[in-house]
Amino acid sequence: AARHNYAGVLFRQNKPERALEETSILLSSDPRNPSYRVLQSAALAHLGEHEKARKSYGDLLREYPHQPRSWMSYGHVLKTLGRTREGIDAYRKAIALMPSLGEAYWSLANLKTFRFGATEIAAMRAQIERNDLKDDDRFHLEFALGKALEDLSDYGSAFEHYKKGNELRRKALPYDAG
Repeated sequence: AARHNYAGVLFRQNKPERALEETSILLSSDPRNPSYRVLQSAALAHLGEHEKARKSYGDLLREYPHQPRSWMSYGHVLKTLGRTREGIDAYRKAIALMPSLGEAYWSLANLKTFRFGATEIAAMRAQIERNDLKDDDRFHLEFALGKALEDLSDYGSAFEHYKKGNELRRKALPYDAG
């Protein structure tokens, strides 16, 4: 457990090479451990080893298909590899498993060429109405909904969602120029 925590800390400190080294040690004793494999996949992607990360996430998700954040990360890798259609499918799978996962909606919006349908817009609106939604999910949903409405030329509503998203984001990242 300590080594896994250490590998996670290394990854969060932007030391993916060292995190990958620790993860390799962990996997040598427990090669099917999904937590170790997720960290390995993330480190590979961070190092630009996108094809290895794609294979790693793909293998993991075949064994453990009910992992919404792993589907989202898999979507990021697929998008990076130019496999946009498969990336969209992965993001949608993440959303199907966890409808409140705002970052997956934002990942779709951030593709620039993707357009949300009426059902997806309604789903985002329903999530935003929840009282128990985490701020991180909420601001991503606000940005994604803003993009969806902007694409529909509903600029006033889009701006309001961008504004709400930015207010939430600002709360999480305090800044004082002085």
